[in-house]
Amino acid sequence: MILVAGPRMDQSDVDILPGIEIKGFIPDLYQHFAACDLAVVQGGFSSTLELTTLKRPFIYFPIEGHTEQEFVSKRLNRHQAGIRMNYSETTPEVWPQRFWPIWINLSNLKPSIQMELKMPPISSTGSSLRQGQVSLK
Repeated sequence: MILVAGPRMDQSDVDILPGIEIKGFIPDLYQHFAACDLAVVQGGFSSTLELTTLKRPFIYFPIEGHTEQEFVSKRLNRHQAGIRMNYSETTPEVWPQRFWPIWINLSNLKPSIQMELKMPPISSTGSSLRQGQVSLK
């Protein structure tokens, strides 16, 4: 198992169990996402979009009260991508209750069908929105 702490977290501040490899910044992180069985991420746009595009299963923890991550979470929910959890509500007792059923289900599926997304069709000519218009549906 690999724990990617990212560029802002001091790796020495993280207590990890034996068998977990910790890394800081990883260029081309999407390559690790493409090979992962399950990702647990913070909930930002880039990581969740990459995982959704790669059709990889993931659990995400958006920063509570963070406008962009709340918006991203609504879009992920609409596309049935990822499983949202709230950090403030996740305790050592809650985590296994949510995590293990997901892991067991994943281990029984073939990799090519682990995550089916209901993505809307995208026009080959680009967005259907005019410049300056935003859709919050």
